[in-house]
Amino acid sequence: MSKDDRIIELLAEMVFKQDLVVVELKGLSKRVENLEHQQANTNLGIGELRLSFMNLADKIQAIAEHEKRIDALERAVFKG
Repeated sequence: MSKDDRIIELLAEMVFKQDLVVVELKGLSKRVENLEHQQANTNLGIGELRLSFMNLADKIQAIAEHEKRIDALERAVFKG
């Protein structure tokens, strides 16, 4: 086998492997796009949960304040 034939063979092999790499990169790119979409959905869900927890905390605080006011009223009413 001559040097030229070997060079051509190596170049052909390199091109074939580059094509495989391109195919793999396209697959990885698609997976990254899917992961970005899932991450965006997850972030939206986390935002909704955060708002729900904040609303729940406000309601719990309101209930606690009502209990304090009722206790104060009971002490005032039953003291006298």
